[in-house]
Amino acid sequence: MRFLRKKGFWYSLYAVAITGVFLYALFPAEPAARLMENAAQKSGWRFQVASVAPSLPWGVTLQEVSLAVFNAPGARDIQADRIRLQPRWWTAFSRLKQTAVQGRAYGGGFDGIVGFASLAVNRPPEEVRMRFEKIDLARLPLAAILPVRGASGFLSGNVAYNGVSGRGAYPDGEVSLHLTRGVYVLPEPFVGIDRLEFDRGELQARLQGGVVTLEKLELYGTTLNCFLTGQMTLAPDVSQSALNLKGVFELTGQNKMKMNVTLGGTLQNPIIRYI
Repeated sequence: MRFLRKKGFWYSLYAVAITGVFLYALFPAEPAARLMENAAQKSGWRFQVASVAPSLPWGVTLQEVSLAVFNAPGARDIQADRIRLQPRWWTAFSRLKQTAVQGRAYGGGFDGIVGFASLAVNRPPEEVRMRFEKIDLARLPLAAILPVRGASGFLSGNVAYNGVSGRGAYPDGEVSLHLTRGVYVLPEPFVGIDRLEFDRGELQARLQGGVVTLEKLELYGTTLNCFLTGQMTLAPDVSQSALNLKGVFELTGQNKMKMNVTLGGTLQNPIIRYI
């Protein structure tokens, strides 16, 4: 390889390396963090980040990130230890400008794609495709909502979200999750059992027209199994979303028994009936 013997090649490589070092050392970390926070605020989001640093190839890494889940009463923030953003430059002239996302949060990891209709307009993403691995359910902000208060376990799976542009007033999306080694505290005791200790579980749901359709919620425990389907109509205050679920509780072991169950009321005040 003759080009390795040419001084011009090594001078060029040296120039590229020095330029990279200077760009990294002179990266405006503080202004970049404030710019992100201000842009999010204009979009109605509450966003905070401890530090911003460049990363290779051609991305940035955010440390200690906090982002509001909903811009509504009772909203909780999601937290992340680290998020790495890498723009997909080849999508710059596409309908959606995509950014690859990878990070750590709640004891687990996540990665995926976020798409924006325009980087010049301050508004939420039009598309989210995310994969999660071993997220600690007990540490999620959703645990502050009554029906899952005290719940624990680890979840893995996929989440897909599409914004409202061209699809009416509501976004739509899909969730497919697997749960392992956890506990779910029942809103009301069932034949003396007040908590479901499960080894594994599965959840599949769709969001469309402001309604979450629970296609499947299955939890398999040592003493009790739970099977639920139904709908939840979202409210501006998520804790007041109306529940309309039904299913079966099944005792395992020697004293096998099945009982139909309905779950109504709201997330904040669920009403469970055994039939």
